[in-house]
Amino acid sequence: MCAAFSALFQSLGISPWLCGALGSLGIRTPTAIQVAALPPILAGRDLIGKAKTGSGKTAAFALPILQQLAKDPFGIFALVLTPTRELAFQLAEQFRALGTEINLRDVVVIGGLGRADSSDGNDCVRAAVRTAARSFTCLHTVARLN
Repeated sequence: MCAAFSALFQSLGISPWLCGALGSLGIRTPTAIQVAALPPILAGRDLIGKAKTGSGKTAAFALPILQQLAKDPFGIFALVLTPTRELAFQLAEQFRALGTEINLRDVVVIGGLGRADSSDGNDCVRAAVRTAARSFTCLHTVARLN
């Protein structure tokens, strides 16, 4: 059962084990983006959200992913694409912290050109487009990563 401080997360549809993970991380109350995003995502709807840095966006999409993964923890479940390597590692760290109880396994796959390889400064945009275009390849070569 969720601790009293996590009752709001439970009222949004978050499983008790995830409420416990949130509590152990010191996350006591859902933020505005989490209140707005969790119910529709948990209901299976697509969502686009916008919020400031540090507002809890990662938990807003990670919690539903982890909750669903806990129901059937086999195979590849989610692919999260990010525009930067730094963000990829930050998101992976958050997923690991929240998914400790289910022994979450993750892989961070990075690629793209370095800044030295770009003369016009748009390498981040091009790298994001190239990565999204190759998501099929990433999914079908995961066996090589083990």
